[in-house]
Amino acid sequence: RLEASVYDLMAAYVSQRRREAARHYAPNQRVEAYPLEDARDRLRQMLPKLESWTLIGGVAPEPEPDEVGPSRASYLASTLSASLELVKDGQMEARQLEPFADLYVRKRARPQPLELAP
Repeated sequence: RLEASVYDLMAAYVSQRRREAARHYAPNQRVEAYPLEDARDRLRQMLPKLESWTLIGGVAPEPEPDEVGPSRASYLASTLSASLELVKDGQMEARQLEPFADLYVRKRARPQPLELAP
């Protein structure tokens, strides 16, 4: 059995309404994404400087304040995808110490394409 005052019930109702209002879903709204090609080009330009392990968030660009454009999540996702392509090409190394931990990248000392086992 639950016991609550009218005030508690109203506070819970208002709190729920605010959460729902914040979750504004607009399926027709176009979201700008950071192009994968741009992320790849940016990483290739940064490769000579990436001699030590660097947090992936440190190499992703920051969104411009008060400007319409890609979100931080888009910058990070495209940078992650581009870095994995460069790892596959043998130009970069990536490491993660445990599942769901931060991802670190650096340039590969001797570029060598990654060989995938069948």
